[in-house]
Amino acid sequence: MKRIVGVYTGSADIMKTNWRTVEEMKDKIGLNLVILGMGPAGDVWGPSPEVAQKAPFKVRPAGKEDHLNDFIREAHRREVKVWICISCYAEMDSGPNHPDLAFRDLEGKIVEPVLRQGAGWAWSWCPSNRKLRSYNEELLKDLTRKYEIDGFTMTHQRYSPIGHSLFNFFGCGCSECERAASELGYDFGKMRAGMTKVLNLMKAVNTKKLTKLRDLDLGFMDLLYCLGADSSLVDWLNFRCDLIASGMQRYHDAVKSVREDATMGTDSFFPTFSMIGGHRYSTLEKCSDFLSPLLSHVYIFTIFNFMELAERMIGWNRGLRDEDILPVLFRAFGYDGLGLPNSLNAFHEHEKLPSSDFSDTKLPLGEIIRREAFKSVASIEHSKPMYGIFSGHSLMDAAGVGYRATAMREAGMDGIILQVGPLPGPEANLRAISKVLENWT
Repeated sequence: MKRIVGVYTGSADIMKTNWRTVEEMKDKIGLNLVILGMGPAGDVWGPSPEVAQKAPFKVRPAGKEDHLNDFIREAHRREVKVWICISCYAEMDSGPNHPDLAFRDLEGKIVEPVLRQGAGWAWSWCPSNRKLRSYNEELLKDLTRKYEIDGFTMTHQRYSPIGHSLFNFFGCGCSECERAASELGYDFGKMRAGMTKVLNLMKAVNTKKLTKLRDLDLGFMDLLYCLGADSSLVDWLNFRCDLIASGMQRYHDAVKSVREDATMGTDSFFPTFSMIGGHRYSTLEKCSDFLSPLLSHVYIFTIFNFMELAERMIGWNRGLRDEDILPVLFRAFGYDGLGLPNSLNAFHEHEKLPSSDFSDTKLPLGEIIRREAFKSVASIEHSKPMYGIFSGHSLMDAAGVGYRATAMREAGMDGIILQVGPLPGPEANLRAISKVLENWT
């Protein structure tokens, strides 16, 4: 199996980029894959007019002369593969404009993202919506027929993270999800009642009791026991993971029905919080040709989660302090011992917290990425390759980039996919990555 060294880029950018940049990245880091970004409504290219008409939102069909195949053929001549990245359900800019697709809480209300952490753009669509799923299938078949593409990677094929709103975990509660739950063998009414109980328990924590428990090194199961959660919480976690996996299976099958040799995979949450976001690695591995942990987004997938959980519970429970709740949360999710602060104010080193993985912070982001890289590989049978995604752009220093690449190599991943912003990325960072790749067999 050939090691993958890829880079994400917007479609408009890569179409305009001269080939000298691609050759430069080939020479410096052995680049052999470019991933072209694409929203659900298309980009420089897109679906055929007849497929665009099936979309549950406005879609611009591709023009007759989009020249994508010319680009792909030239990439192949240079021994570089091309994938298209397609966005599915989570973090949609136009969330409130499509109430029929909207992600809803257990009471049926549309979940609005919060702004506390500086990333309040995460509107979501319902991941079980039949119109949306059917369109995604038709889109993938159409693109596979039209273009000589090597493969696809699905993104936002998940629930939005709880760091954008805790209520992303308490949904989707629409009739479509109730139907999907029944088809998957779950009792939605029982789960709704059980998760409503969990929410109410979180809103009425015994602050004195929690303060006493803070120093007992509570694990995750201990925390569930103290909360008084019942089996419906486990069912809820499994249902959401099964629902997301069922979508991935449909999309995988759609591509393969047109061309068996086309690669089809997905990016994924950090493993620590993956099941909360609908990703069970062992299941996704069975319906994907590869997995790509999004290790570039430490803030969105870890830091924001802890902050949102703590801030919600402090707001609900009078007298509860961040120094009481944060250590309990760190311990429950295995983040104790990393030196994360027990004060919410200490997380705010920036006027607006970043969404990606930056080096200019006192937070132990590198250690978090290393831990999650090893957990990612340990979470699968490794019957399919795994490519870690991480940042290498100008706000990352070379030492940080090298550390992250080394962690992925030592964890046993099969390659890397970079997010560098403007191509080709900082010279020093590329040198650091190249040094790690020299010893990556």
